[in-house]
Amino acid sequence: MDALLAKIQDAPELGAVASAIAGGARSVQVDGIAAPAKAPVLAALQAAIGRQMLVVCPTEEQADKLHLDLLNSVPAGELRLFPSIEAALYEMVGVDREVAGDRLATLGDLVTGRARIVVTSASALLPDIVPRGVLESRIRRLRTGTEFPFADLMSLLADSGYARAELTAEPGDFSVRGGIVDLFPPTSDSPIRVEFFGDDVDSIRFFDAASQRSHTPADEVTIGPATELLADDERRRQAARALEERLRHEAARLADEGETRAAAKLETTVREHIDALASGRTIRGLEYYLPLLYETRHTLVDYLADDALIVVDEPLRMKAQCEQLLAELGALHETRVRSGELLRLETPVFRDLDQLLDLLAQRQTVHLTLL
Repeated sequence: MDALLAKIQDAPELGAVASAIAGGARSVQVDGIAAPAKAPVLAALQAAIGRQMLVVCPTEEQADKLHLDLLNSVPAGELRLFPSIEAALYEMVGVDREVAGDRLATLGDLVTGRARIVVTSASALLPDIVPRGVLESRIRRLRTGTEFPFADLMSLLADSGYARAELTAEPGDFSVRGGIVDLFPPTSDSPIRVEFFGDDVDSIRFFDAASQRSHTPADEVTIGPATELLADDERRRQAARALEERLRHEAARLADEGETRAAAKLETTVREHIDALASGRTIRGLEYYLPLLYETRHTLVDYLADDALIVVDEPLRMKAQCEQLLAELGALHETRVRSGELLRLETPVFRDLDQLLDLLAQRQTVHLTLL
């Protein structure tokens, strides 16, 4: 792979593409890329331009494969995969823990500038995500031998979606015993034990969730949020009130149409969500209401560096896949709304295809097509 990468880096065709990008071309077309060559070509292009890169694939499966292929050419610490959650939003099943961890890790690495190449699917850009500034305000670095007020850490964990427990065993848990704080960031493979001496960080160690025994010391750790559903108490209460009004309207509409059982089901389901929002609890399904929490809409593109390059892999196939997916999601949405399993929101949860294309066109773009 190193030999292939070196050959691609020396190819005049790559130099021409890099020169067009450096010259400010808004859109560059690269035709005839064989599927196995995508990863080394993208790695070589990123090395040539020295800029952050977002690669948008037609499907989630293609994004997964390209991410794995890129691991052969790009340092793991500079490469991230941002998975999609579109199925979880309408099904109200909650986001898989591994997926949630990968998404939060990607957003955190974009905020810190560590991520150089991010691979995602077009479907991951359709729904809104937490604004960059909101997530960034919940990221803190703890270092042994430095001061970090104990009370500030308690507030940070509570505001970042962590749930207090007797023992820290699952991602998103935290627990307190005297001056010892255990927490399990979803982005970490192991939970973290922080021991305080007053307001000074005395030690940091990773520990085993099953045995609760410490094993590996660390000089410093970065603590990020446990969820993408981040908002202060006032914003949550506002969202709960808006949800209450929307529920009243939709339940009345269903009842007027003779769908009394669906209206009752909607009332039961959404009432639990309203209570969770108002109280600050995180439960499955709340991600659907994220548009209610923020005044403006945000996507992964908002996390990119100002000079980041967007690479659209197989643009025609991406458009076709998006049209099919949006049609399927629209049908699912109507079915669940009519059955009282889902509340119809004023702001659509997903962008349409034109909005997605407008979003991608905000940055310099390279379009890759196959042989």
